[in-house]
Amino acid sequence: MTAWLAVASAPSDGEGTVTVHAWEGDGTLGDVVASVRLPSPTWLSWDVREPSRPLLQVACEVDDGAVATLALTPASEEGTATLDVVGRCPTGGAGPAHLAVAPDGRHLVAANYGDGSVGLVGLDGTGVVEALLDVVHHEGSGPVVDRQSSPHPHQVVPDAATGVVTVVDLGADALATYRVDGGRLAPVARCALPPGTGPRQLVRVPGGDEAYVVGELSGALLHLRETSPGQFEVLGDLPCSASVGDNPVAHTHLDPSRHLLYVSNRGPDTLTVFDIASGLPRRLAEVATSAHPRHFGVAPGWLLVGGMEADEVALHPLDADGLPGAARTVPAKAPACVAPAEA
Repeated sequence: MTAWLAVASAPSDGEGTVTVHAWEGDGTLGDVVASVRLPSPTWLSWDVREPSRPLLQVACEVDDGAVATLALTPASEEGTATLDVVGRCPTGGAGPAHLAVAPDGRHLVAANYGDGSVGLVGLDGTGVVEALLDVVHHEGSGPVVDRQSSPHPHQVVPDAATGVVTVVDLGADALATYRVDGGRLAPVARCALPPGTGPRQLVRVPGGDEAYVVGELSGALLHLRETSPGQFEVLGDLPCSASVGDNPVAHTHLDPSRHLLYVSNRGPDTLTVFDIASGLPRRLAEVATSAHPRHFGVAPGWLLVGGMEADEVALHPLDADGLPGAARTVPAKAPACVAPAEA
């Protein structure tokens, strides 16, 4: 299998670059295989349904929000690899922070953080974006005035088991769940979370009803039970970091085989590993990482952190138990998203 590592660089001036590196899995970031410039790329999602031509879906977090589909053509003996924009489509709102392919594989859903909307985009048979099909606008607010005066969808979470898509709304302290039906987003459920949580990301545990939410504003990890598709009850919570002070938590990743949940903390600039084998999370370790770890990716044996304010990617080796060790770093301009993939 060929391994790739895509890095979205999104400096504050709005200009950005998506680069694809060879990933050898040995603790070094390989040479740039191909790259393309895009406005403010802050989220990447691989689609390798065609291994000979893997795709990247890219959220461009600008006022006139857009999603771009990039196609990677690996190098042949006759030439170099290329990364080409093969599709581009509006997301129907401002500042898309996240996107994901719906369980049917024929649609993509985008969370437009800037204006509180959610866009549904149609895909062609190969996974390339075609057209904006539907937009829904969220309502609601929260008690943190400077961050929750209006809705701010921040993540899209498909559930293959039930066919629904749950949108995490940081501004409204809510989880809104939809089903794609006839090219439209049909509401299924809406679930309120504790005021001031500022939910940023949700993960469901496969094969059961347990789920976890990280609160960017509360700095807490919430343990949930999904009682029906899109309806959740809070079972408990605990701080994501042992450090004192504000902690705008960022990214989460679930390793279901080891029953581990990883969380990045942008207050103390650390990674926390939770044991969730018994459901109730238990903090196993917290290790230092690069400044402002907005996103990280997990590859076999490695955890790769984008340190946005350090202009670097931190490469943490994972031991046999899945715990990250001390990292070595490689330069990367304002890495907003680090996405490993195999094709």
